[in-house]
Amino acid sequence: MLRVGVVVVAYHSADTLEHCLRSVLEQSVPDVEIVVSVIDNSADASTALLCAQLEVPCQLPATNLGFAAACNLAVASLNVDWILLLNPDAWLNAGFWADAVDVLESTPAQIVVPGLVDGQGKSVERLQLRPEPTAEIIYALFGGLVHKLWTHRMNSQRPRYASGAALFIRSEAWKQLKGFDEQFFLFAEDADLFERARDAGMSVDIEEKLGVTHLGSRGTASKTRFTMMCLVSGKVSFISKHFSKTSARLVAGSYRVGAISRRILSKPFRRSKTSEVWALVARVPTRLVAGFRWMPRAQQTAPTVLMWPGASADSVNPYIVEYQSALQKAGVKVIEVASPQGLLRRADVVHIHWPDSLLNIKSKPVAIVKSLGLLLAVLIHSASGASITWTMHNLQPHEGTHTRFDSMYMRLWVSLVDGVIAHTSASLEEASLQYPQLASIPARVCLIPAYPVPEVRSVTARKTSEFSTKPDADVVLSFGTIRPYKCIEGLLVAAANLTDTSIQFRVVGPVVDAEYFKDLAALEQQLGLMGVLRPGRLTDSELAQEVRSAALVVLPHEQSLNSSSAILALSLGTPVLVRQTPFSKEVQSVVGADRLHLFTGTFNESILLRVLAEASHALSPVALPDWSDLAASSLSLWSELRSISGGPAMSEISR
Repeated sequence: MLRVGVVVVAYHSADTLEHCLRSVLEQSVPDVEIVVSVIDNSADASTALLCAQLEVPCQLPATNLGFAAACNLAVASLNVDWILLLNPDAWLNAGFWADAVDVLESTPAQIVVPGLVDGQGKSVERLQLRPEPTAEIIYALFGGLVHKLWTHRMNSQRPRYASGAALFIRSEAWKQLKGFDEQFFLFAEDADLFERARDAGMSVDIEEKLGVTHLGSRGTASKTRFTMMCLVSGKVSFISKHFSKTSARLVAGSYRVGAISRRILSKPFRRSKTSEVWALVARVPTRLVAGFRWMPRAQQTAPTVLMWPGASADSVNPYIVEYQSALQKAGVKVIEVASPQGLLRRADVVHIHWPDSLLNIKSKPVAIVKSLGLLLAVLIHSASGASITWTMHNLQPHEGTHTRFDSMYMRLWVSLVDGVIAHTSASLEEASLQYPQLASIPARVCLIPAYPVPEVRSVTARKTSEFSTKPDADVVLSFGTIRPYKCIEGLLVAAANLTDTSIQFRVVGPVVDAEYFKDLAALEQQLGLMGVLRPGRLTDSELAQEVRSAALVVLPHEQSLNSSSAILALSLGTPVLVRQTPFSKEVQSVVGADRLHLFTGTFNESILLRVLAEASHALSPVALPDWSDLAASSLSLWSELRSISGGPAMSEISR
C-alpha cells in the first residue's frame, strides 16, 4: 500500500479549494492511501467548514505563515511515503492516482514533477531556469522581452527547477532536506529546494502523464505590490544564499532602479497600471530586500507624511493647523514643507493641499517654473514609491491667468495622484467628471470638521460687536483673505443699494493682492461707503468675536468646492449665506437650512434682506465631523495605498 500525503496551502481560496480537494479524494484507487492536510493562512472559517464536510484535517494559523512555513507545518503531521504539494487553484485530472501508483512505485527519483495544463488545456512548461544574477539584473533594468532574449541564448544545461504548484517528493528526501527554507515567505522556496536536492545528488523525474490542471496562479498572477515584492525578495534571497551577498545586493539595487525608472516613464501618462506594482519595490531599501526583512516595515500602521503646505508655512488658514494637529495626535509623523527644497525629504506619503496655488502667481515665467518644480518633486517621490495624495480644495486655480498652461498643469497633476480626500461627495463626483482618471483611484469623503471655538468675551446680542461703528447695527460680515474670486464687489454694490441704515457691512481679512484691494477701495469710495473694507488679520479670539457678533456671514464666491470660512462661521453658531451649488446643498443637508442659506443668480440687496429676515442666530453646536474623523479618513486612505496587498486580497498564496 502506497501512502501519499497531499499538502494544500490556501489563502482566501474558497472559489477553488473545494474543486481541488474533491479531485484528490473522489478518484482514489485501492493501491493508494491518501492523507490530506490543509493549512489556510487567511484563517478563513469557510475553509474549516469545507474541510469538516470532507473530513479533511485543517489548520488555521493565527498569522499568515507564508507558503514555505505552512508547507513545513502541514508535512510535520504526516507519516507517508510520498508528499504531494498541490496548489488550491489546481486539481488532479481523471486517472491521476492510477497513473501515480505505477510511477511512484517504479521511479528511482526522489522528486517527481507532474505535467501541468492551464485552464484552457494548454501544456505549461514545467522546468524554469533558476534565478541567476546576470539574468535578474537584465530583467530588472530592461524588462521581460530583453530578459527572454537573454535566457533563450543561455545554455540549456543551466540548472532548472519546477514550480511547487504540483510536486511529488519522497518523505525521506523531504526530511533530509529539512523541507522548505522558511526564510522564503513566498516565491523561490521551490528553486531553493531543487538547488539543495541537486547538491545532495537527488534525481528528478518529469512525468507528463500525471496530469494536473492549474488555473495559473489565481492569486499571484494579479501582480499586486505584495506579490511583486515577494517575487523580488525571493529571487534576491536565493541569489544571496546560492551565489553571494554582493551579487544579491547588485540584483536588489537593479530592481530598485528598474522600479523607479518604470514609475517615472509611466506615471504622468498612466500608460500602464502594471507600473503601480513597482511602488513597494522602489520604496524598500536594498539592504532590506533579501530575507523578506521589508515585510514588518511595510506593515507599519502610521506613515510618515510630507505635507505641503505645513501649518507653519500657512499660518493664515486654520484648516492646516487643525488637520496637522489631528494627524499628529493619531500617531502620524508629519514633515512640514515650507520651501521647495523641503519637498525632497523622504516620506511614505506626500500630501498636497493646493497644487493649483502656484498658478495664481501673476508672473507667468515664475508661475511656470515653480509649478513645474512642484510636479518634478512629486514625480521623484512617486517614482521612489511614495503615495501621492491630494485634498481637493479646488479643481482649478482661483486667479490663474495662464489658461492654457493652467489646464495642462492640472491634467499632469491629476495623473500623478494616487488617492484623494474630498469634503463632499458632490465635489468628488464633479472632479471625476472633469478628470475621469480620478474615478479609478482610492478616495475618502469627509466634511470639513467644526473648528474649535476660542475663548471670547460674552456676546449679549447679535447686534453687539467690539469692532462695529454703529452700536445698534445688524452686522453683515464677509471674512477671509481678500481675493478676486470671492466677489466682494457684489457685496459692496448691495451695501450701497440698501436704504436701511441699521445694517452695517464689514469685509475683514488679510490682503494677498495689493492691486486688487486698491481697486476695491476705489469702488468703496465711489459707492459712498465708509469703513466696509477692513484689511488685516485678526487674532483667533478677535475673529471669533467678530463672527459671533454678526447677524449673517455672506460668502458669495463664484467657484469653490468648499469654504473653511463658512464652516468656521457655522462652528461659531452664526448663519451663513452662500451660492447654491451641489457642494453647498450637500453641506446644507447636514447642518440645516436655518444655518446655511443658499442663493442663486446674481447676489443683490433683495436676497440679503430676505435672508436677514429669516436668519436666526443659533449658538448651539453644529453637526459636523470632528478633526479626528478627518484624520481617520486620511489614515484609512493612506493605509489602503500603502497596503502590501496593493488592492483586493489575493485569492491564494500559491503559484
